[in-house]
Amino acid sequence: MDIMEKFGKKTDGILSILPRYGRLGASSRLRHYAFLPALSEAGIPWRISPFFRDRCLQRFYASGRHPAAECLLSAVRRSAFLLRGRGPLWIEYEPFPGLPPAFNAALLKGRRYVLSFDDAVWAKRVPEAGADGWAPLLRGAAGIVAANPVLGAAVAPWQKHVLQLPTPVDLAICPIPGRAEKFDRFTAVWIGTPATYRYLQSHGEALRAMAAAVPELELLVIARRDLPPIPGVPMRCVDWENASAPGLLARAHVGIMPLDDDPFSRGKSAYKLIQYLAAGVPSIASPVGENCRVVVPGENGFLARNPAEWAEAIALLASDAALRNRMGEAARVCAGAYDLAGQGSVLIAFLRERLGL
Repeated sequence: MDIMEKFGKKTDGILSILPRYGRLGASSRLRHYAFLPALSEAGIPWRISPFFRDRCLQRFYASGRHPAAECLLSAVRRSAFLLRGRGPLWIEYEPFPGLPPAFNAALLKGRRYVLSFDDAVWAKRVPEAGADGWAPLLRGAAGIVAANPVLGAAVAPWQKHVLQLPTPVDLAICPIPGRAEKFDRFTAVWIGTPATYRYLQSHGEALRAMAAAVPELELLVIARRDLPPIPGVPMRCVDWENASAPGLLARAHVGIMPLDDDPFSRGKSAYKLIQYLAAGVPSIASPVGENCRVVVPGENGFLARNPAEWAEAIALLASDAALRNRMGEAARVCAGAYDLAGQGSVLIAFLRERLGL
């Protein structure tokens, strides 16, 4: 259930949090909801309301669009939420998704706000313009929280107060590497959403090359059980569930993150890879954007540029259990840099400074 008010009805001194989605939305869950306990422990009063509720996101995954009536209702709810107080704001991307940044900036005039980005959302609208079109919204912010250096650099021309905060993983709920029983069949895992499944589909040739190199390979897709199969790839799909995902990742032998090399993908936060680190499994990923920072080739995984390199990497990992174990241990060590426990204090210090909390 969405928490519309947490500390009573008077909201002028309360931090208002405006994520795009509810807990079902990965970016909102991981970069906003995950920090609510830390905010409370720090004595910062807050209230939170997503623009799109979980049932809206479920319909989006099924149809690929948000109906106009649904968007209008969401906008009315958000307007009412904003009107209930004049306190500081922590916003995922923009207060009203899809509206021009200049219009969003005008709506926030006189308000103190921090924006949060884990994707190059501007690349979805006018890729060739970069973040230029968002200048009014970026310039008016008290600060920006960016998931990686690519996003930080994109907003830097209009905002000098930028916190680079990677998307965190809660190591406290991740199985300790070596204690999880691996799947009987050699398993490569991919975790994501129905919306990002397109990255797997666009790399069908690489996946088929992997399957040819390792005949016992099975691809486990953690997203939704009824996703369409990829021809020539032995695979099974399961529904994503917050409680079961860490255990499934730990039972896999390797995690994969193929990406297209385009402006939007270059700004992605590589969270799939961060989850594989936490699960203690080596990774194979496209050398795009943040992937190149998270994967240390030969230490915690491999970067693969073409089907031949994907096949070579999976064959090496499948044939050498000692290498997998060594890389898995290194991966878990690397995951410490992304642990939620440490990220919370960094974020709170920034919000206090920039929003006067």
